[in-house]
Amino acid sequence: LVLVTTTVWSFSRLYPAVSSHHEWFQSANILFKYKRFSLMPVYSARLVTVLLLECIWPTVYTFICFPVVGLAGDLKSLCSISFLLAANNLCYLSLGATLGSLAQHVAYGMSAATIVSQGSVVASGFFTSLPPSIDWVKYCSPFYWTMQGIFKSIFRWSDSLDCVSGSSSSVGSNQC
Repeated sequence: LVLVTTTVWSFSRLYPAVSSHHEWFQSANILFKYKRFSLMPVYSARLVTVLLLECIWPTVYTFICFPVVGLAGDLKSLCSISFLLAANNLCYLSLGATLGSLAQHVAYGMSAATIVSQGSVVASGFFTSLPPSIDWVKYCSPFYWTMQGIFKSIFRWSDSLDCVSGSSSSVGSNQC
């Protein structure tokens, strides 16, 4: 469920954002050419409105799906997961809007979106081990941070493990 959830709220919103923002940006540029209004306030207002409205759906999804499968029962973890999915959704929507606005054609924006989205999944390090020389790339991946946060929310916020009674006390606290 965690993988499906993160994938759904990453990529299902990225691609529509590319095409819708490309079309909207092209029409706004035509109006801007005739100096009817400044582009930045209108573009910012549209972006904020779209982003705020898009935060509702990951929240609804989290509060329905996670308790049903028994992954998160308490309100704190549900709120954390909801926030993480909404932030991930906003990140990929913003990437899609940027790629759609900068691309000359929708196809170019979609191609760039595919490279960015698949690159962020591979760079996250969840499905493959990265070479040590480029291991730092995973910290640039929104997918990495979302998955880390969801796993910590579901399985509690501590990375420390308690040693079983009778184990050796000469090892460190996380080396049982």
